[in-house]
Formats: sequence, structure tokens, C-alpha cells
Amino acid sequence: MRDQHLGELLFSLMTMDVRNTARSVHFTLPESVWEQEREFFASFGFSKVEKAGLQYRLFEEELFCRTPYSVVWDAVLEKLPKLDHIYQIGGYQVKPDVVLSLKPVYAQLILTGRKTVEVRRRFNRKWAGKRAVLYASRPLGALIGEALIADVVSGTPSAIWNEYGKAIGCSIREYENYVTGATEISALILGEILPYISPIPLMQVSHLIKRDVRAPQSYCSVEDSNSWGKAVAIAAMLHGVSHRIQTDHEGTLSHGTNL
Repeated sequence: MRDQHLGELLFSLMTMDVRNTARSVHFTLPESVWEQEREFFASFGFSKVEKAGLQYRLFEEELFCRTPYSVVWDAVLEKLPKLDHIYQIGGYQVKPDVVLSLKPVYAQLILTGRKTVEVRRRFNRKWAGKRAVLYASRPLGALIGEALIADVVSGTPSAIWNEYGKAIGCSIREYENYVTGATEISALILGEILPYISPIPLMQVSHLIKRDVRAPQSYCSVEDSNSWGKAVAIAAMLHGVSHRIQTDHEGTLSHGTNL
């Protein structure tokens, strides 16, 4: 395939699409394609081919490939973090930069646009301009969408409240309880909010990537955590599949016959 990364992403999406039904993955292809892209297919666990039962090409042999679904899925898990920022799925990053942990009530306010500033007692300004995955803590315990950290502004608690109080999404009493004892805090200016179609439980993601993904206390770097690198990529894929199903369903309804 001319674009190796695009091929890997499309193959990964296909694998995700059949995760609940497939025990094996199989397909046929021309011998010339196998010879040209043998390394690509081998990277997903397809190491052997045989002559296909149905031959319908005049001048080239059709080959048959098969491998267990679990083998293909393990290969997908290894590839996802490496796709990095090259592609998006439905506008969502395959690998964003940071995971932000939020109480469910504040997470919902962010998704609905009623909260555009998140306050942290400590936060590194290096995340300004980076994309974040939003994690709603328990009892929800799910990934809910993405946001751009447009800027990180530091200041005294009183200065931050005076400047951004209306956008923080809590009462002055709740704010004061949170910042008590701090001499300087950070205001995360959020933008480009992209909610997932539905929350993606962290337990589901952990099951899919076959490892425990620990929720961050405040935030964590995706790059520094192999588990979170795979988790957020899976979340983007799950959302991409859900988005496609919803779009196809809406398209079917819009072309339906009115009686």
C-alpha cells in the first residue's frame, strides 16, 4: 500500500468493526499484491497463503489468507500508539497528548459548553496548545470526549477567579474550598470540545487492550504511558465505529419511504 500508515489504520478499524463476531480474519487477494505487500500483511499475523478455491482472474492466481482474530487484534494493539498524530478518526486524535481527569458534574458542563475553564492546583504550561482526552471519574469512570487546551494561565487564586470565575463552572465557595492553601494555581482554557457519541467505560477499554488502565488523579501524559497510549487510540476507534453506525442509520432513515 502506498501509504503504510493509512493502510494500518484502515486495517485496524476493520478489525475493531468485527471484534464482537469474528473468530478469524480471512480474505483473498491477487498473488501480485501478496508479493508486493507481504511484509504489511505479515505485520498483522498473516504469514501464509494458499491457492483460493475460486479463481476468477484470467492471468493471475487468487490467494487465500486466514489467521485467528486474536492474532490480528494483538498486532493492532501494538500498532495503535505508533500511529501517533498522523491521522484522526471522525475528527478525534488517534493519540492525543494528555488525559484530564474530571468529576462527572464538571465533565458534563464542559461537554455542554457551560464550563470553558478548568482549574488545577498544579499544571505544566507545556500542555498549552495540546489536545486532551477527557476522563469522567467514578461513578461514571469513562472517557467522554476531547478538548483543546488552548492556553494555561497561572496566577493567584483571587486573580484567576476575578478573570475566569464565570467560566469555571462552580460556586465561589466550591472554588475556595479547592484552592485553600495555594498561592498560585493554573487555569486551563479549553476549546474545540468534541464529545464522544456515548461515554466509553475505562473497564471496557482495559478489557480490549488486555491490561489495567489506571485513572489519573489529576492528569497524565499519554506519551509516558503505554497503557494510556493504547487506551485513547481504542477510544478514538470505538467512537469512529459508533459514528459510522449512527451516520449510516441516519442516512437510511433519511432515504426511507413515507407512507
